[in-house]
Amino acid sequence: MAGVAAEAGVSRQWVYEHFTDLDELYRALILDRFASLDAAVDGAKARVTGSELAGLAARQVFALVPADRRILRALVDGAGWNRPELAGIEEDLRERILGRWTAFVRATGRSDLAARAIVWAIVNAVFGLADQIERESLPVEQAVGILDLMVAAVDGSGGTPRRVRRSPLPDKRPRELRPT
Repeated sequence: MAGVAAEAGVSRQWVYEHFTDLDELYRALILDRFASLDAAVDGAKARVTGSELAGLAARQVFALVPADRRILRALVDGAGWNRPELAGIEEDLRERILGRWTAFVRATGRSDLAARAIVWAIVNAVFGLADQIERESLPVEQAVGILDLMVAAVDGSGGTPRRVRRSPLPDKRPRELRPT
């Protein structure tokens, strides 16, 4: 805390008056840093569909300063840079993400377990797309289009999961090896 106070140009007493320990200080810094992301999603939640909200949230992640996006990604991934003081923040952030998005996926008829897995797949895809945008190998609009395709595959129509029907391929195994 002494180092934080010195870096901020305030007294240790002032820091301790506002934060009981480093965990609380880190939590406040991270929540403050990403408050605009939460506010944008929360503000749009009532007036857009789940898939539109996913696109909005992705755009917010894409717009983050790369250093902030790396912090967010490390917290979401649980990497935390081996910092025990971040463990509680990582868990809180993951639960916030699941709490915000899992219901949209469950509304398509998926189980809770499947919904959670789909949410993490899309969250990780957003970070992967953001990496491509940062490297300038993918324009933002194209990244959003890719995300839209992923969300559409989950979204389905009429609240039911979308099933892709494929015509069966001919079974080229010898007749005696084919299931009966």
